[in-house]
Amino acid sequence: MKKIILSLGVISMFYSCLNYIPCKGQDYVIENITHQELISRFNELREKYPEYCAAGQDYANEYVPHYYVSLKLKGNLTVNLDVFIGDQIPNPPTHLAFTDVWSSTESKQINSKELDKKLNEQYKKEFETEILDKLGLKWKRKSCW
Repeated sequence: MKKIILSLGVISMFYSCLNYIPCKGQDYVIENITHQELISRFNELREKYPEYCAAGQDYANEYVPHYYVSLKLKGNLTVNLDVFIGDQIPNPPTHLAFTDVWSSTESKQINSKELDKKLNEQYKKEFETEILDKLGLKWKRKSCW
């Protein structure tokens, strides 16, 4: 009986590995800034550089503590970001997720099987250099494993 249970457990673990989907979106920890200051910096970036303005409007979710931001990158790509605004006193660090990329025809989630690894890494690098570094933020990628 123990061998049967052990065999079923091993088969189940192997099957789950085959169907594994990596975490979706890339999380970042932004140091020395509150979520309000980060949102203000995104707005200032769009005022100073109108080419970063995306068609969509930023908005807060009324049911969960998140604020959604859309920015345009080079190559006519739109990136969607999710800022955790929390329900406590807003202290640094701030948590930000780079969730997906929109082209003129489709949307692809970051860190998903929708993107090959090379293109996925390219999008994250573009976001980091064009947005996070341009804003002068001290940030680090957060591992999803």
